Amino acid sequence: MGRIGFDIMCGISGFSLAYDSKINARKLAHALLCEIESRGNQASGVAWQSADASGVFKDAVRGSQLSLRGLPKRASSVILHTRYATHGATSVSANNHPVSSPDGNIALVHNGVIYNHELVRKQFGFKLPEVDTSVIPAILQKFGPERFDMLDGDAAVAWLDESDRGVLRVGRVSHSPLVIAQLFDGSFVFASTEVLLRNALKRVGLKPSFVEVAPEYRLYTVRFGRIDAVASLPETSDEFITPVDAYSYKKYRGMTAGGRSSGYWFDEPTSGVMSYSPVEDEIDEDFEQYLCRFIECDGIFYDYSGAPVGNVHVLREQFEDYRYNEYWATKAYGWSFVWLLV
Repeated sequence: MGRIGFDIMCGISGFSLAYDSKINARKLAHALLCEIESRGNQASGVAWQSADASGVFKDAVRGSQLSLRGLPKRASSVILHTRYATHGATSVSANNHPVSSPDGNIALVHNGVIYNHELVRKQFGFKLPEVDTSVIPAILQKFGPERFDMLDGDAAVAWLDESDRGVLRVGRVSHSPLVIAQLFDGSFVFASTEVLLRNALKRVGLKPSFVEVAPEYRLYTVRFGRIDAVASLPETSDEFITPVDAYSYKKYRGMTAGGRSSGYWFDEPTSGVMSYSPVEDEIDEDFEQYLCRFIECDGIFYDYSGAPVGNVHVLREQFEDYRYNEYWATKAYGWSFVWLLV
């Protein structure tokens, strides 16, 4: 059965460890890869930096199968990706993430789709890999993040730069989900969704001191676990907005995992970040109620029209998207909290 649902357009994650952290970077990276592979399993990769070395490696395998032997246990900054391909064959390494800048200094991971990547390519005098993501590190190399106004699409990104060793940058441009967390030892961790982040941390016996959903157009600069700076990212300039056929837009937008509620899209407010983080028992209880909306047969769930929806993992991710959108549609806008799932 093919992958189904709102939450399958790649997974990103990573971390920046505090100076005195005792966390094993290889074990944490593996735990994150195992969780985010539910968002894409056609390829996976990692980029890392330590005090005196760095590396990038990737392969056309699912995240849980990616070899991490080359990742030092004491790596301080790590970014990870599991791919659900939309542009560019996974058999071509340059199309898989982390995607490099033309000069090789920047390694970047991306969840989402850049709809105008063909237009952006024309801004450069060099050929880029086929994958739509390739325009993002090219923009960073030539212009910096202040020219993210060239991007028309959905994007949550993270990157490491050889010219700024020890610094992790994580940003949510538009729509694609991004969750950040701080650990009790001062380390910083991020992932596409909260449930994946919490599950990964549980695998290695860690708990976050807080978890927040990043607002759109927000960039975090993190150094050894500490958020040193938070900056705004620009929205798309009119000259770079390109027409997208309705079918492709709806297809990719749904897959990117923004989620829908009652047939409407809800955009998160950008004035602050969400601090609501229900305890796991509350989440599980609500999820059990959500499952009652479907009929299960041999591990596959169907809606009441008989259409297959997916297995429990797909439904769990879909539920998380609905939960966050319902939070913003009620809590953030002053409505009483009511489940509106239909």
